[in-house]
Amino acid sequence: MSPILSLHTGFPLSLYTNANDPTATGSRGLRPDCDGTNTILGGKTRQQSKGAVFLWFDPSNYSDPTTTFGTCAPQIGGLRGPGYYNWDISLQKNFPISERFRLQFRSDFLNAFNRVNLAVPNTTVNTSTTGVIQGIATCEEYPVCAEALLLNAKRV
Repeated sequence: MSPILSLHTGFPLSLYTNANDPTATGSRGLRPDCDGTNTILGGKTRQQSKGAVFLWFDPSNYSDPTTTFGTCAPQIGGLRGPGYYNWDISLQKNFPISERFRLQFRSDFLNAFNRVNLAVPNTTVNTSTTGVIQGIATCEEYPVCAEALLLNAKRV
C-alpha cells in the first residue's frame, strides 16, 4: 500500500472590478474599495432566481472605486479560497509464478475517498456571481492493471 496525502490551504484572493477607470491609468484590473470586514462564509447557500448558489465570501463588503485606486490590498490575506484535500492510494500485490516470472496486480485510487475540492470563487466585484463558487476541481479515476514482470535469472 502506498498512500499520498495532499493538504493545502486556500490561496489569497485578489479582487477586481469591471468599473470605469477613474484614475485614467489604463491598468488591467482595478481594485475595489473595501467597505467592511472580510467575511468568509465558507459555502453558505444563497437563493437566487435560478436556484441556490454556493457563496464563499460576502460580496456586500466591496464596491467599485469612484475617484481612487481602490482601498483593497492586491491580495487580501484574510480572504482565502477553499483549501484542497486529496488522498491517493496505490495497492499492489506480487504473485510469484516461477523463479523468473511474477505477476503484479496493481490498483491506483486517485481521490480515494471521493472528496469534492471546490474551485476558486468569482472575484470580480459587483456582479451577480461575486463570491460564488461555480465549479469543482477534482479528479476521479480508478485504474486497475496487471502486468507480468520478468526478473533477472540468478547466475551461479
